[in-house]
Amino acid sequence: MTTTITAAVSRGTDSPFTIEELDLDDPRPDEVVVRIGATGVCHSDIAALDHPMLEWPAVLGHEGAGVVERVGDHVTDVKVGDHVATSFVWCGRCAACLQGRPTRCASMRELNFSGVRADGSHLLHTEDGAPVSGRFMGQSAFASHVLVPASSVIVVPDDLDPVIVAGLGCALQTGAGSILNALRVTAGDHVVISGAGSVGLAAVMAARAAGATRIVAVDLLPSRRALATRVGATHTVDGAREDLAAAIHEALGGSADAAFDASGAPDAVLADVTVL
Repeated sequence: MTTTITAAVSRGTDSPFTIEELDLDDPRPDEVVVRIGATGVCHSDIAALDHPMLEWPAVLGHEGAGVVERVGDHVTDVKVGDHVATSFVWCGRCAACLQGRPTRCASMRELNFSGVRADGSHLLHTEDGAPVSGRFMGQSAFASHVLVPASSVIVVPDDLDPVIVAGLGCALQTGAGSILNALRVTAGDHVVISGAGSVGLAAVMAARAAGATRIVAVDLLPSRRALATRVGATHTVDGAREDLAAAIHEALGGSADAAFDASGAPDAVLADVTVL
C-alpha cells in the first residue's frame, strides 16, 4: 500500500519546483509518517539543487514540523497524534553515534543526501511508478507528508505553533550547537555573532543561556538587530558601517572570546577575525 501526498518536486538547477501528487510508502517497523504543518526554507535547500549525490527528480526541505499520523510496528517512543519537529538521519551504530554525537555520523552524507533509505530503496514514486528522491536531510519536508525514521522526530508541546517549531530542524540546532558544542561559550565570555537571521538569532540565544557577558549581534537590517536585542544580544552593530571592526571592538569593550558568522559576508568574517 501507499499514500498519495502532495509535494514540491525539483528536477535540478534550471527547473522550477512543481506541485505534484506522489505515492509515499507505508512506514517500515522503525519509521513514522508525519503530516507537515509548516516547513522552513533554508539556503541549503537552494544549494542542494547542485548537489552531486542527489538524483532527480527530488523533494527537498529539511525544516519540518507536524503531527504523527502513522507509526511502524516497532516504534514505542512516538505515537499517533504527537506534535513533532523533524530532523536529520543518523545510523546509530558508528562510533560518533554511540558517543552521542549523531551530527558526526560516519554515514551522514549517504543517509541524508542520497535521496534513498540506507538499503538504497526509494520511498517516493510518481503515479506511474517512477522513483523520486525523498529523505533529503532525513525529511524532504516540502511535502504534505514525510516518512522518516522514528529517531528523526522530536516530540514538542501540542500548543507550539508549527511555524516556530519548523526552525528547530536546522536553524536553531545549527546556531545553538555551534555556540555550545563547537565554540564552547561559557559564563563571562564576550561573543560576536554576524548575521541575525534564524541561525544567528539561535546563536544569540545560546550565548545568553551559556552566560556570556557581552553578546554583539551584527546585521544590516534594523529590524533584525532589534530582534537580536529582544532575544539576548547586549549590543548590536550595523553591518554596513565602514568602520565595522572598530565598532564591534568598541561594543565588546575589547577583544572577543568567540566569533560566529551566520551571514556568509566576507567583510563580516574579516571584521570578526580582527576582534578575536
